[in-house]
Amino acid sequence: MEPEQIRKEIEESLDKLYDRDGESCPILKYKGVNFPNIPTLPESLSQIHLFPAHKDDIFICAYPCCGTHWMWEVTSMLLKEKAERIQGVKEEFMIDFIPARKFSEISPPRLFNTHLQPHFLPETVLSQNKIIFVVRNPKDVVVSFYKHSYGMLLRQYNGTFPSYFEMFIEKKITFGDYFEYMNKWWQVIKDNPNCLVVSYEEASQNLLKTVNKIGHFLGKPPSPELAAGITELCTFDRMKKEKVSTMDNQNQDEFWKPNYSFYRKGKVATWKEWLTVAQSERIDARVKTELADCGIPIVYSF
Repeated sequence: MEPEQIRKEIEESLDKLYDRDGESCPILKYKGVNFPNIPTLPESLSQIHLFPAHKDDIFICAYPCCGTHWMWEVTSMLLKEKAERIQGVKEEFMIDFIPARKFSEISPPRLFNTHLQPHFLPETVLSQNKIIFVVRNPKDVVVSFYKHSYGMLLRQYNGTFPSYFEMFIEKKITFGDYFEYMNKWWQVIKDNPNCLVVSYEEASQNLLKTVNKIGHFLGKPPSPELAAGITELCTFDRMKKEKVSTMDNQNQDEFWKPNYSFYRKGKVATWKEWLTVAQSERIDARVKTELADCGIPIVYSF
């Protein structure tokens, strides 16, 4: 199918997703997956199979709210070999929402990011490019994704966490089911030397270790001084404070409800403050039955 036909198909899929209380949010649908109603998404997805990837392009792939902003900042500094705050924003390099034609003028090495499942990406990307896969435990993900979906004005969602949790369990939320996402990416990652798994929890516990791990994977092992500098700049609290002055957080009132932003708490095990015992057990059951053959480790606390 031609890109223009795909774009039209996605645009015409506009619908509303309702929770059990009748609260809704607009969505687009493509290849059986719900997506947020982002204006540029139809054009971007219609061109994704034609994405002109270079061999030295690097991709950060993660389910939403798993730490993509964080690892993009770390990886950008490693590629530049400088412990300096990145002034750009990862959204400018997010292939889900930016049409491929806009990337042609970027100088290598190019660092992209995506929340897409692997079957949306060109086979060449999956087979030849370095991929950093970021994982976060599903209990913290559902809490963070709820706050993101509720707080972002574009999502137009005003439901409660219990109702959002049910949509998460019922595989209705945007970007697809967390468990299916993990299994599909595991098939790409396993036995693939071009893929590196990084966990949100590991980075929270020992960011210096994660910085060095990514640097060695990229073939750019940092000096002790550079690794320490990047670690200092990329602590969550430091990023939250300093990125406010960059494009990431300009015009906040246009994008977020009061007291919401991309950078919230950044803590591990916040789920303990939100999930009931029954909700926690329902996720445990899905992990046990659906991720039994997935080798991507899941950590709930440390």
